[in-house]
Amino acid sequence: MQRHILAQSNVNTRKLSAFTLIELLVVIAIIAVLASILFPVFAQAKEAAKKAACISNLKQCSIAFIMYAEDYDGTLPQRIDYPDLTIGLWYAHIIPTPSFVYEVDFSKGQIQPYMKNFAILDCNAANSLPAVYWYNPATPPLAYGVPMTMEYNLNLSEVEGAAETILLADAATYTYLGPGVYSLQRSASLSVGYTMPESLHGRHPGDAAVIGWADGHVKAQKLSFISFEAYPWAASAETIRQQKLGYAFKYPPVTTAQNYNYLMCTPIHYINTDSCNDFYYYLPQKPAAP
Repeated sequence: MQRHILAQSNVNTRKLSAFTLIELLVVIAIIAVLASILFPVFAQAKEAAKKAACISNLKQCSIAFIMYAEDYDGTLPQRIDYPDLTIGLWYAHIIPTPSFVYEVDFSKGQIQPYMKNFAILDCNAANSLPAVYWYNPATPPLAYGVPMTMEYNLNLSEVEGAAETILLADAATYTYLGPGVYSLQRSASLSVGYTMPESLHGRHPGDAAVIGWADGHVKAQKLSFISFEAYPWAASAETIRQQKLGYAFKYPPVTTAQNYNYLMCTPIHYINTDSCNDFYYYLPQKPAAP
């Protein structure tokens, strides 16, 4: 009799410890709800980490630019054309080859002695972008670009508002590869490509680009996405928005119908026009407030 009671007790225990179908479905539903909540959080944390790494990279690059300028009487890195057709740039030496495919030697970039690190020229959030197509694909990636003003023998002493002047930033180029064929690629300049005038790449959360400023500080800024109709070769507003090619504006941009003449805002041709106000952050000499 006692053995029968113990046996019956074991059966009842086994029955109580088993899951019913409804209980199993409830557990699965709870796990699914938790996953739907946590996975976006994980994704946001990953993007935030990429942004933090990008800020760190541009901070080091910005400091390298400023250290270079201190050693060269305030002059920022400039393009140098050597007799052997090699081109010296801030990030590398561009070396022509008989096959017309450029080799890129990052070890000889003008700011490299102040960094001694190639990896910080890249941004993890730009991993999906191909390298600039005329470079050897085996070269290290480059995710940052400098403004057009860097090409004009710019001296830091000429910058009226260093904390409000872009030194380098997240960059990409909407490159024309043939009739009707375009590709978004990494770029060493904010001014090259078919998105004129100079555009930044809003690859971080909130359509923000990380910007290194001429005083050495770095921050992310939300971009504006508009089409400059005055440039017939510019990408459409839809493409600009889709590719996240935007602009950093201090003041609200004027209508796209206005005839933008950005080239007249450069240090060589600078004139104080209303259209230059939109490009306040790009200009070493600041236009008056609108």
